Amino acid sequence: MHFVILIDDLDLGWDNSHAANNLLLGLLAATNHLSGKSHNIYTCVFLREDVHSILVAQTQHSDKYRNIERIRWEKDDLINILNLRINYNRKKNGLSPEKLPFATVFPETLGTSNTDNWLIDRTLGRPRELIQLVRYYTESVEGDVPEADVLKSSEADYSSWKLDDLCAEYSNQYPDLISVFSYWKTRFFRHKYHLPRREIEDMLLQIASDVAINQSWFNKIVEETNVNQFLKILYDIGFLGDFSLGGEGGSKTFYSYIERHEPRFEEVQIHPCFRRAVNTVERIRTRKTEDQSYAGL
Repeated sequence: MHFVILIDDLDLGWDNSHAANNLLLGLLAATNHLSGKSHNIYTCVFLREDVHSILVAQTQHSDKYRNIERIRWEKDDLINILNLRINYNRKKNGLSPEKLPFATVFPETLGTSNTDNWLIDRTLGRPRELIQLVRYYTESVEGDVPEADVLKSSEADYSSWKLDDLCAEYSNQYPDLISVFSYWKTRFFRHKYHLPRREIEDMLLQIASDVAINQSWFNKIVEETNVNQFLKILYDIGFLGDFSLGGEGGSKTFYSYIERHEPRFEEVQIHPCFRRAVNTVERIRTRKTEDQSYAGL
């Protein structure tokens, strides 16, 4: 007989303290020991990537905890979750399944974007965010016909929820992070989402000067005037992406949850799922100045 043991939700109650981290390290050691006792026992521990990084940095035996797989959701897998949920609900209501269930609930396009791309772009690559955004939409639609305007108007509530969710998720590493964004959404109201290095540095220096957060992570940034560390934190949590120009006029914005990337921060973009919450402009505009300026969706 074979046993598979799955251990999850270890970030609930975790406060990044010495005791909490040692408890998790002890758990990891115990699972390794248990798996080594018998080939019939397989233990799998699910950890957030940032928590895992903190743990391995605090042990001399980090090599024992590197037997890991990074979970990444592809676009097709995320959309398939919606397809399965739609057909499941259809069955519950006595309806036959659809071959293309997504098209029965969502408009084909939203503005100039295909709706599936638009939805995925507004997540950090995880199912729960996609489901939450879709819930705001489906609870607002009154009829049984897809409505692009309703989907677009649902973005504001979702974006506010996602920003609060982000601050809660990282509340142990960066307590009072919400104060940074509360200042951001009022002081930089109707600001552009694409920012060159000089401009984002000025904004972060202003936050460091004006926002009162008496927490060690923030105090260290202020005392050392360490803008790069501030940028790195915002990048690591997914709020900012590193915009890079490629060959032949191409470009790409790298986000920490997508792939491993060493950010240069010559230009950055606020992630689409947070842009409404921090009151960036919604429409893409460009204007020629000494440097090309960007604003947008």
